[in-house]
Order: sequence, then C-alpha cells, then structure tokens
Amino acid sequence: MSAVLAAAGMALLGGCATFDESAVASGGGDLQSIVVQRLSVDPMTRDNVYGVEAVNGQVTIRGAVQSEAERMRVLSIVRGAPGVLGVTDRLRVVR
Repeated sequence: MSAVLAAAGMALLGGCATFDESAVASGGGDLQSIVVQRLSVDPMTRDNVYGVEAVNGQVTIRGAVQSEAERMRVLSIVRGAPGVLGVTDRLRVVR
C-alpha cells in the first residue's frame, strides 16, 4: 500500500498523471516509483497515463501512445531506470 501512495504522490507532485493504480504489483514498489517519476518529468511522456508494474527488476509498461517515437521514448526511459533488469512492452500505438 505504501508503494501505491508513494507513486501516486510523486505523480501528483509532478503535476501529471502517469500512475495507474490498477497496475500495482507487489515486490517492486520502489522500482515502480522510480519509473513513474522518470516518466512524469520527461516532456514527451509526462502528460500521459501508463500502467507500470515492477517485480524483481522486471517492469511491464502498458498504455496507449500516439506514435512509434513516443513508444520508443517510453521504453528508453523505463530501460534506463536504475534497477530495471528487463522490460515487457505492452504499449500500443493509437492514431
């Protein structure tokens, strides 16, 4: 529960909504918070909503993106977060 509050608090403080409560998974709260925070400060991703799950260094990212460029940016941010060992891409490009 504290991971949910921490991630939600970071999203609110950043002035954006990049946190999807339904995507919370146990065992990855700190990493999840790091990924959410990084997505919330990037100009290309900060105004979008992504589902972020993190378990044992494995991050699953979900959501709709407007372009392949945005998709690649999201994946780059997630992969660049400290502690990420692998990424499952569940993003979909919608036009």
